[in-house]
Amino acid sequence: ENDRFDEARAAYTSAGHSEMATKMLEQLTHNAVVERRFQDAGYCYWLLSQEVASELPKDPRALLSDADEAKLGRFKDFKERSEIYYAYEFIHRAMDEPCRSSLPST
Repeated sequence: ENDRFDEARAAYTSAGHSEMATKMLEQLTHNAVVERRFQDAGYCYWLLSQEVASELPKDPRALLSDADEAKLGRFKDFKERSEIYYAYEFIHRAMDEPCRSSLPST
């Protein structure tokens, strides 16, 4: 399933429709959150952060335009959400799984 998604994103991007690839990724991210697939949501937010980061100037000494500052803000937001959803997956799983009276055997 993810392979087909990655193929579709790559096709949109190579065809010059990167905005469609991003929109598709944003929809997939939303679906993952709604469906409580928090690890997938974290990964999707990480992918979004990497997309935005690739649009920023590569030279760390470069002055950022207002548009670049906005992109940097989006990057930070997506990266933070990625970390939150990855962490929340463990909390959600611990709260959602039935209680155990003994530790799992190893």
